[in-house]
Amino acid sequence: MVDSTDHSIVPQGWTPSPDGRGTMDIVWSCIFTIFLCTWSILCVNIGAPGDGLWRYLRYKILLAGLCILIPDFLQYLAIGQWESACQSVDEFSNSGFAGWSMKHAFFADMGGFILTTNDGLSWPLDAKQLHYLIIEGWIKEPMISSQIMLDKNVIDDKNKTDTVLRIITLAQTLWFVINCIGRRCQDLTITTLEITTLGIIVTSIAVLFFWAHKPAGIKIPCLLNIEASINDIRRKAGFVAPWYQTPLDFPDREESYCFVCWDYHLNILRHLRLLPNRKPQIIDRRRDDNFPSVSALGNVFSAIIGSMSFGINLMAWNFWFPSTIERKMWRASAITLWTCLTLGWIYQWILTTWFPKLKEHACSRFASIRHEIVSETSIRRSRPSGSVKERIITKLKALADRLRNISSNKDPALTVPLKVIIPAVFFAVFYVIARFYLLAEDLIAFRALPADAYKTVNWSQFFLHV
Repeated sequence: MVDSTDHSIVPQGWTPSPDGRGTMDIVWSCIFTIFLCTWSILCVNIGAPGDGLWRYLRYKILLAGLCILIPDFLQYLAIGQWESACQSVDEFSNSGFAGWSMKHAFFADMGGFILTTNDGLSWPLDAKQLHYLIIEGWIKEPMISSQIMLDKNVIDDKNKTDTVLRIITLAQTLWFVINCIGRRCQDLTITTLEITTLGIIVTSIAVLFFWAHKPAGIKIPCLLNIEASINDIRRKAGFVAPWYQTPLDFPDREESYCFVCWDYHLNILRHLRLLPNRKPQIIDRRRDDNFPSVSALGNVFSAIIGSMSFGINLMAWNFWFPSTIERKMWRASAITLWTCLTLGWIYQWILTTWFPKLKEHACSRFASIRHEIVSETSIRRSRPSGSVKERIITKLKALADRLRNISSNKDPALTVPLKVIIPAVFFAVFYVIARFYLLAEDLIAFRALPADAYKTVNWSQFFLHV
């Protein structure tokens, strides 16, 4: 492996590939491997009614892009969905439905069951909502047996997982990893783009494991019609508060810290007009980026996988770079990514372990914020203003209350304490800058590489009998 301190190296720019490996051979090998690893493992949720092929491809391309830009995003999402499916299997089993499997749970959470009430409301259920309706008697036999407790073969028939594509992905991935190992053993230069590809491979393997039971490419959900209105269901549950996502959020809607912070950052981009605004309305499909709550053990798995994925970047610590500043920036970016992820997981563990009621308290406070602001405004209008200091403090408190929730419909479940969101925004900014630099360096480094970067592995050295 070429050392970064070796000044005798004559850098080599664009290299054709008539006989060996050239610049485009390296680039296309990495791009092809990344494409296979991301595209073949993705299991996009079921689309809204009327969604066609292009809308489905749009969902999948966006998810694939997130996997490349934020690899730990997808593996954390997969771990959360896997744990949610496990909990659903336990709940149904404890209720006497032993036929409910992981495939059923994943199918439900990805929007596989569309409920329509007799007052015309319709939305995709998740597994918890479906379980609640069955336990409370709103969904009865024969609908349970015929439309919900589906035979696994029925779900498999809907499943469009491309086995051939996954076999090709496995073969390409193995060859890519073996080739990198061979180059390392023979001290041949490995490019930073290949290092980045190895990191994505680690994430893809983890996602493939946790999504092993999740169907892919399902277009048509199961339709459930019940002879009851949503007001009947909510009235029986004693729940009269307004709803924000679906009318049936009350059984067990507990957004994870990760999802709330993620949605907060998306809302920042919407306010900056970098993303289109989302209209407050009943959902017509389950979001692909909805992070379920992850247990302490799940966070440990996520931390290990993320550390492996981004820790691979540290392999290039002593690689040869076109300039000294690029090498220092690569090191700084690799450390920044690893540090942001590590501190982020530690901070989330502290929140979920020591302050589990913090977000719930913030949401309950937000429910009365508008009433308090209106009351204070009316009082100020009816009496002389206080001192300058009091007015400043009042305005700062009102600003803090508004900053805790910037969602379009002011959903209380998306309220974030400032002590949570300020560190999250801080880490996110450094994470994005570091990640974009690494991806940019992967490409600009090709302007000057050591000559042995274009040498192929001499496999005969590994076989003494040749």
